[in-house]
Amino acid sequence: MAASHEKFNNAIGSVKIPILILDNKWHRIFGKMNPTQEIKDLEKELSELIKRQGKLVNENKDLKKIKSNLMSEIVDNIDGVDTRDSDQDVDKKLNDNKRLINDVNEKLDNNEEELKDLPREIDAVNKKLMLATMDLCYERLQSNTVEIEEIAEWVKD
Repeated sequence: MAASHEKFNNAIGSVKIPILILDNKWHRIFGKMNPTQEIKDLEKELSELIKRQGKLVNENKDLKKIKSNLMSEIVDNIDGVDTRDSDQDVDKKLNDNKRLINDVNEKLDNNEEELKDLPREIDAVNKKLMLATMDLCYERLQSNTVEIEEIAEWVKD
C-alpha cells in the first residue's frame, strides 16, 4: 500500500480536497464499500478535529461576550455609575474584572493558537483519508478486473 500511497499522493498533488466526511459525493461513492479499519479510524479522527474546531470557535464567541461585559462593568465603575459602593468595593470589583479579563485574554490566545493549527491538521488527516479511500477503490477495481477476466474466460470456454 505504501507504493500506491506514493503514486496516489503524486496524483492528487496540491489539489484542494473537500473535507471528505462532509462531502455527499464521497458518501455516495464510498457508501457502498466496506471501509477498512484505517478508513474508519481516519474518519473518526477527522470528525473529532472538525468538532474541536467548531467548539473553539463557539467558545471564542462566548469569551468575547464575557470580555465585553467585563469591560462595560469596568467603564461603569470608573465613571462612578455605581456610587452606592465604597471605594474599596469599587477597587475590588475593578481588580476582579481586570483579573477575569486577563484570564479571558489568555484563553482566547490559546484558542486562537490552536485554531491556527487545526486547518493544517484537518487537511493532513483528510488527505490521508483520501489516499486510504483511493487505495481501497483501486484494490476493488483490481479485484473486479480479475473477476471479469475469469468470467470472460469461463464464458469463452
